[in-house]
This record gives sequence, structure tokens and C-alpha cells, in this order.
Amino acid sequence: MPLMLQLGFGMTPFESGLITFIGAIGAITTKMLARRVFAAAGFRSVLIIAAISGAATTAANAFFTPATPVILIMGFLLAAGFCRSFFFTGINSLGYSEIDDNQASQATSMSSVLQQISLALGVAVAAAILEGSTAFHGRALSLADFHLAFAVVAGLSLIAVLPFLGLARDAGSAVSGHGRRAEIPEDIPVK
Repeated sequence: MPLMLQLGFGMTPFESGLITFIGAIGAITTKMLARRVFAAAGFRSVLIIAAISGAATTAANAFFTPATPVILIMGFLLAAGFCRSFFFTGINSLGYSEIDDNQASQATSMSSVLQQISLALGVAVAAAILEGSTAFHGRALSLADFHLAFAVVAGLSLIAVLPFLGLARDAGSAVSGHGRRAEIPEDIPVK
């Protein structure tokens, strides 16, 4: 996104950084809400919604032009940060819900590596699309090239939904507390 704002919109690196920084605010906000949201809706529902919403907010970047109001772009970037953070927080928490304490160290290492690989692959795919587009047209990068890259990456991002469709509704409930009723001690009368 920052590169599109710089090359496609003619912004300075400082200007594009001020706009894209809002995504980090969305991610930080998620950390305050995640526990309650996962407890209320469960991992399956939240991960499906976060994956679809993340793909949708990525696709929205394919429609931004220099005429798009900055506040609208920032709104979508805020939502994108929110969605991605819910997705990665959910994946990380769910990944550890079935791990024994003696395997936690290995699971942490594996999870960190896989998450970094997935992010790097997304960047690599977008870069390959941009490179292929410039080679195909024989000209410098244009805004249309960025739009194409965002559309393809958004489409590929939807693949992340597939594993969660078959996930049990109560998956990870030991971690999230989803679906559990508050246990009431027998000596307390219920009215």
C-alpha cells in the first residue's frame, strides 16, 4: 500500500506512512477486544469472518485512486488492520489450544516461522504480479498494476477460509470459553 500511494498517487514516503499507520491502530485495538469476541462467537465464526473481511479490505485497495478521499482509505486500512489482527490472533490462540506444555516451545517456533512465511509469500506474490505486469506492458509501474496485484492477492486470501469451514463450532473452546455456561456451585440458590 505505501508503494502504491507513493508511485501511483504521488505521495511522499512520509505522507503514505501517515496514512498507512492507521492499520497498526486497528491491530492494537483488536488485542483489547479479542478475548471477549472469541468467547462470544468462537474461533470458527471469528476466523471465517476475519478471513473474508481481510480479503474484502485488501480488494478495496484495488479501487483506490488519487481522487479517493484520504479518510476513506484510512477507514479501510483501519478495518484491514483490525481483520488481520483478529485472524492472526485467532490462528495463534487456536494453534496452542491442543498443545501440551512440554511441546509449547516447539509449537511457538513453528507458528512464528509459518506466520512469517505466509506474510512473505503474500509480499512475494504481489511483487511477482507487479514485476510480471511491468514486463508484460514494457513500461514503469502504474496504478493499474497495483490494482491488479491487490485484486489477485485478495482472491488468493479467500483460500484461507477453506480450512475453517470444516472446523468444529466448539474448536478451541477450552481456550476461548465459547459455548461454556458459567458453572454455578450447588450451594448457591438460583432464582
